[in-house]
Amino acid sequence: MLSTSFTTSGMFEFAWVIPALIIIPIFFFLFFPFIRHLHTHVSYTIIIAGAIFVFGAVGMEMIAGIFISENNSQDDVFTSPMYRFLVNIEEGLEVLGVIIFIKALLMQAEIYFPEIQKRKEP
Repeated sequence: MLSTSFTTSGMFEFAWVIPALIIIPIFFFLFFPFIRHLHTHVSYTIIIAGAIFVFGAVGMEMIAGIFISENNSQDDVFTSPMYRFLVNIEEGLEVLGVIIFIKALLMQAEIYFPEIQKRKEP
C-alpha cells in the first residue's frame, strides 16, 4: 500500500522502512524506562538484541533496496545470488537478535528465581 502511494527507490525501495524508521525510536524511548529498571547486564543484552534485530530487519532491507534499485533492469533480480545472500543475512540477524533477547529473558529469570538452575550436562 505504501509502495503504491509513493514512488520510492534506493534505500527506500521497500516503502515500509520509512514508517519503521519513525516508529522504532518512539518505541525505544517508550520502553527505555522499563529497560533501565532491569539488571544492568540484562538491559544491555536487551538493547544489543534489539539493535541487531532492527539492523537485520530495517538496515539490511534498505541495503537490499539499494541492490534492487541498481539492478532493476534485470528480470531476475529477486532470484539473483546476491539478493538471496542479502536476504539470508537479514533473516540471520533477525533470528540472532531474537536468540540474544531470549538469553536476556533467561538471565532475568535467573535473577528473580534463583531456584532455577542451569542444567549441567554429565
